[in-house]
Amino acid sequence: MDGDDVIHALATAIDTQLGAAASGTIASISSSPTVFMTVTITFPAGRFTSAPVVVVTRTASNAAAASTSFSVAGITATGATIGVYQSAGSASTAGANWLAVTV
Repeated sequence: MDGDDVIHALATAIDTQLGAAASGTIASISSSPTVFMTVTITFPAGRFTSAPVVVVTRTASNAAAASTSFSVAGITATGATIGVYQSAGSASTAGANWLAVTV
C-alpha cells in the first residue's frame, strides 16, 4: 500500500500546483472600424473559486485582422468580458481563442 500512497500524494501535489483551467473559442465576432465591441464568456460552473488569469489571442487571418485588437476585463470566478476593437479597414469578422487559468 505504500506505493499507492506515494502515487496518491504525487497526484495531489500535481493537482495543487496546476490549478484549474478552462479554454474556448469565439468563432466569429462582427466588428466595424473604430467601434468597440464586447463578448461575454462564461466559465464552466464551479471551475474557479476566484478570478483566474485570462488571455485571448486572435484566430482570424483576413486583412482586417491586422488592425483588430482584443482585451479582457471584468474577470470573475464565473466569466469575463472580451473586448474587440478594429482600428481601420472595413466591417469584418474576427475570431479569438481564450484561456483562463488559476495561478
